[in-house]
Amino acid sequence: MHGGRLQINADPGLTVIGSSSKFKQALINLLKNSIEAFKEDGYIEINAYEEDGEATIWIKDNGEGMDEAQIAKLGVPYFSTKSKGTGLGTMVTFRIIEVMKGTIEFKSRKGQGTEVLIRLPLAGDAAGEEPAAADVLPNNLDV
Repeated sequence: MHGGRLQINADPGLTVIGSSSKFKQALINLLKNSIEAFKEDGYIEINAYEEDGEATIWIKDNGEGMDEAQIAKLGVPYFSTKSKGTGLGTMVTFRIIEVMKGTIEFKSRKGQGTEVLIRLPLAGDAAGEEPAAADVLPNNLDV
């Protein structure tokens, strides 16, 4: 992590409906972007908790940040803020969250890092759907 730190705080048993492997891929895409955006002493904080009947995943980093024009283009195929990036990881992440009936928002300022807020329906909210054991949000994540 280029000398960075990762802190994860997750409510135990927080469960959502969806593919755990695809959700993991979405999180990896976001974390990879955060890691690539910081220079020295990078920091990423992930909090996962229930709020207003939804699972909320809040990711914050102290990377380079983005301006409003860049934020508006996130999820557009082939748009990237990185010289080596393709923009496809973020596009896929948007689609995964959409398929899971969730929302994703970005807040960022140049030089001050980025925050990502993901909201997903809790497993108990889906009519007749039961979560798979693997769909419980982890309280630690290997990246």
